[in-house]
Amino acid sequence: MGMKALFSTILLCLMIFICATFNLYLRLVASTPLPHTSGSNASNNSAHTYLFETNNCSQQLKLYIYEPISEKLLADPKYPIGNKSVLVRQLGDYMFEAALLGAFQHKDRNCIITQDPNKANAFLVPHAIAAHFYNVPNANRLLLEDYYRETLRPFLQHIQQDLPYFNESLKASNSSISINHFFINTFDNGPFCDENTHVNEINVFQDQVWKDVVAPMMQIGYYSQLEQVIPKERSASRRTLCFIPDKDIAAPMYDEESRNSIQKLALFMQGCNLNNADAHCLQQWKSYLHKRAMRVSRPFYFQGSIWGGKRCAAGIRPFLQSYCQQEPENCHFQNISCRMDDSIFAFCPAGWACWSARFYDAWDHMTIPVRFSEDMAEPFASAVPQYSKMMISIRTTETPHIFQGLNLSNSRATSTATHLVNGTEFLNELASLAREWVHVCAATNTTHFDNDCVTHTVSKRLWAIAQNRHLFSWAHVNAAEGAYSMLEQEMWNRVRRNLLK
Repeated sequence: MGMKALFSTILLCLMIFICATFNLYLRLVASTPLPHTSGSNASNNSAHTYLFETNNCSQQLKLYIYEPISEKLLADPKYPIGNKSVLVRQLGDYMFEAALLGAFQHKDRNCIITQDPNKANAFLVPHAIAAHFYNVPNANRLLLEDYYRETLRPFLQHIQQDLPYFNESLKASNSSISINHFFINTFDNGPFCDENTHVNEINVFQDQVWKDVVAPMMQIGYYSQLEQVIPKERSASRRTLCFIPDKDIAAPMYDEESRNSIQKLALFMQGCNLNNADAHCLQQWKSYLHKRAMRVSRPFYFQGSIWGGKRCAAGIRPFLQSYCQQEPENCHFQNISCRMDDSIFAFCPAGWACWSARFYDAWDHMTIPVRFSEDMAEPFASAVPQYSKMMISIRTTETPHIFQGLNLSNSRATSTATHLVNGTEFLNELASLAREWVHVCAATNTTHFDNDCVTHTVSKRLWAIAQNRHLFSWAHVNAAEGAYSMLEQEMWNRVRRNLLK
């Protein structure tokens, strides 16, 4: 009995060890970042090249973060920047300034950082403008002006008057903008052009030091409107436009919660490419499409405030409300009992700026965003070949029920139109397209599924979203592919382009 008991104990321990090892393996596999599989040249067995491997990034971008001359530079008078849990509750989307600085100095990303400014090819100015403006429920103009006058302004003067790097960058530039200095902003249209009433009253953005030092720097911020001219009182000799293509960087909106949760669709996506007709991958994708189609109950989804809009697509939200009242079977509109993925299209109308945060929420829920706005600077668009397939972009004219510039690629709908289209008719056509997709993808007939579902234009758009949405996520600071690495690549592209001139 003693030997049997010993043998049973050894066998039990061995089984526990095997289970634990297998579980660890699954966790490691699940945490492996997605390779970029866009394009017909991707292969299941090929070695993928990421935009920025954390082990190699030091060979390219060399970033120097200016040393503050005051410990108050990043300190919120009420809540220290380091107290992240408090700031998340207080600031929400306005954590980007501190989060980006922290990410660059993170142990898995800091290979781009140099402590020697003479070895740097890029420079970043640390600050906490938005943190001081939005650190209370209502925007605090006086708090920001105190912070600027006492802390940030002397720091900017130090960079301009005491150090050589900023002035050298201007001398080396063929334009009026620095070749290698970056400044973070998180206002809707940037600190030069934001039309928020409180921002208009701020003297900071009319100060000459601000115009002389910050305006010539390349701006990193949420995407803005192209060709938007800076208001006269804020314009500077070196900058007349809010956003300068090929200089400024449009980044995805940063949010500590919902828009940070964009993840890879499923493990089968790793190394998968439908163009290669991989049987296992195709079967998994079919299964997802079937389940997704079974979930959709109405074509369109919208949840949010109804007001006329600000700069772009003014009046579009009341129009969408009117449309959904007339066509209730097409919309989950202001229905808090529904989720975004109960529909296949998500209305993403312009808000305070030309963009909507719902854009990233839609990708997070594997829902196709339908965006209503004009002439936007798109985040990371040039680096993602399938970007236009991941959405439907609609330009509205002065009358919001009329659309133009549609890019819906489908034989049943207007294709790459530049002429005017009736908005109600187009949305009805889009709703019909969604119902058609649900019909064919909810089917179980294999031949019917292969011919109609997988090749359907809606499925192709979902595939583009599944492949690329993780590139716009700030969720993982150590991801080889993600918003941080994409931003670093955008910075390096500008620095390299300027160095080659």
